Amino acid sequence: MDLTFGEILQAAARDDPIALTNSTLWACDDLLLFCSVCHNKIDIPSVILALQREAALRGLAPQEQS
Repeated sequence: MDLTFGEILQAAARDDPIALTNSTLWACDDLLLFCSVCHNKIDIPSVILALQREAALRGLAPQEQS
């Protein structure tokens, strides 16, 4: 993981491209099961899934390895 969830959320709030290109965005599926809402009432899994969808739409999702 290259960024924490907090860093990803901050990058997304700044419209920083790293929010869509970091490796944590794709390595955290199992971790999403253990966190649901942060102390600021942000639904982290929903935000991560939305960022994954946006990255895929922009062609930034990692390619499946065969």
